[in-house]
Amino acid sequence: MLIDALKFGAMAYGFEMVERGQRVLMGAACSPIKLHVQIETDDLWHAAYFCRAESFWWPGDRTDLNDMYSTVLQAALWKAGLFGLATSQVPHPAKQLPGEIWGRWLFPRQPEGPGFSGRENAIRLVVGLRVVEDVLHDLLGCALPQEEDDHRTFEFDADALTSWANDVAYELFDRRDLAEDDYIGSRSSADYSWRHYRSTLNGASVFRCPAIAEKAKTALAIARPIQETPVPGGTLIDYQPLRSYKPGRLQTRAIRLLRRLENHRSGTPLVLPLDDCLFVVGDEHLLFLPTDGGTTRYGRERERVLRWHREQAVRLFGPEEFEWDEPINAGRFEELVRDLLIREPGVDPQRVRSMGPTTERDGGRDLVLEWMRPAMGRALEPDSERPFIRRNFIVQCKAKMKTVGVSDVHDLLTTMYHHRADGFMLVVSRRISGSLLNRLEDIRRRGDFDAEWWTRVELEDRLRQHPDLVARYRDIVRRVEN
Repeated sequence: MLIDALKFGAMAYGFEMVERGQRVLMGAACSPIKLHVQIETDDLWHAAYFCRAESFWWPGDRTDLNDMYSTVLQAALWKAGLFGLATSQVPHPAKQLPGEIWGRWLFPRQPEGPGFSGRENAIRLVVGLRVVEDVLHDLLGCALPQEEDDHRTFEFDADALTSWANDVAYELFDRRDLAEDDYIGSRSSADYSWRHYRSTLNGASVFRCPAIAEKAKTALAIARPIQETPVPGGTLIDYQPLRSYKPGRLQTRAIRLLRRLENHRSGTPLVLPLDDCLFVVGDEHLLFLPTDGGTTRYGRERERVLRWHREQAVRLFGPEEFEWDEPINAGRFEELVRDLLIREPGVDPQRVRSMGPTTERDGGRDLVLEWMRPAMGRALEPDSERPFIRRNFIVQCKAKMKTVGVSDVHDLLTTMYHHRADGFMLVVSRRISGSLLNRLEDIRRRGDFDAEWWTRVELEDRLRQHPDLVARYRDIVRRVEN
């Protein structure tokens, strides 16, 4: 069923499709963008997009091309309301150069995550590939290969490029000069040119290309309703079925940069809050500014607002939507978490196991499970056609009435080493402290190990999807109709 759906989509849109055992590779000829599907069963499979400009078409360093293509891919699929994507860079197989982008994986993070099933989702992934190709040709057709001898060249004024890059670094990082490893370059031909700056400090990128910027403002403009909810520090974005967070300070800095670079002539910029990047387009420049702006950040900021509103709602209107026992029975809470995890995409339901009664010492693990997850950071291998890896997770469940902090959990890396696990998950009945959240995010970002966490917000989101579990666990959590 899955293969038939993919074949149908490839034929409908003129894509090449290659089957390699349990893997499928699809894309347009000569395009730097490919769709990879990794099949578990006909009812469960994982998908990601891959971006890498080939040396046959573009000689020399292709960091600027990979940066531009992959970020435009994110923006196109977000604008279409299809997927929110998280990126992970692939290291060069032969050398490590600071700032170089050899290739990028782009994993669907929302609305469903990287795990898929059903013919409809297969077609949606192929439609996404078609959307991306259309936008790439609209915006960057001049930068795509057209004939085998149509190689692009580097031609630039070094002094002008360095002066421009210094202005970028000053506004982004309050530095007078470029950092030693900052990447700067320029690409030009008879029909287009751009300048490119990329920081090795945090991966921020800036392009100067008026022709592409003008097209992007039209091609990537939001055409359907978007709900913006101002919150302290930024804005929550609901662009169904996608959710994002737009950080206010970063947007202010981006607008200030555009004004400096464009001599205060820049009109209203286009701003798209992608999952791991604030995408900003001025009259002449495109800015790709890294930030945690996807569902994780949305949930964190929403939780802050919910805490305040719940307190006020209880006072003014009575009980909230879900009512939890206080204290919560630790054993029943662990059973609830187990039943929710069994239904989580990518989790093997036959491999979710409890480690014994909650009153016994468990060495920092309440549950263990196997979970198919996107490879991130150092876990990615160059030229790998398997961007998803099976992780062995240990799960700690904390049914506490207070915020769970660093002192409440075992040393995370030591615990994973001890149990020969490469993933850690924390599930709490209330909240996680900022310092502990930073530690979990750091583990996930580095990629050697994976990390996941659920607070009461994530638990209640899943309970809304599974009302049968609310009925089963009504002794610890109940839905209250106001």
